[in-house]
Amino acid sequence: MKKLMTKMMAVATVMLTSASVFAAEGVEERLNSWTGFMESLGSFAYAVAFLIGLFLFINGLINIKKYADNPQQNPLTKPLLYFVVGAFMMGLTAWNTMVSETVVGSSNSGQLDKYDNL
Repeated sequence: MKKLMTKMMAVATVMLTSASVFAAEGVEERLNSWTGFMESLGSFAYAVAFLIGLFLFINGLINIKKYADNPQQNPLTKPLLYFVVGAFMMGLTAWNTMVSETVVGSSNSGQLDKYDNL
């Protein structure tokens, strides 16, 4: 079943990328179409990561309740791990923006020029 799902996802990905890329007429349009598709795929991945993080965070709350009811059977490390991973995945977009601006530099450097005359 897992191999079948993997093959179906691969075929769907190829079909979606080929439909958007081959609809263009020239090479430049094809590359721009491919770039746009990859950017939208990245945005979709961030949305999925946020939803998975939200699920893990809620699962952490449920496991805290289980720990409060019976601490002998349910260790505290599991809900704390869910909280940390869930918070990281929900904040992935902000973390990625912060790291990329730190490494590459801020793209809003032109806005600082208006305060130089003060």
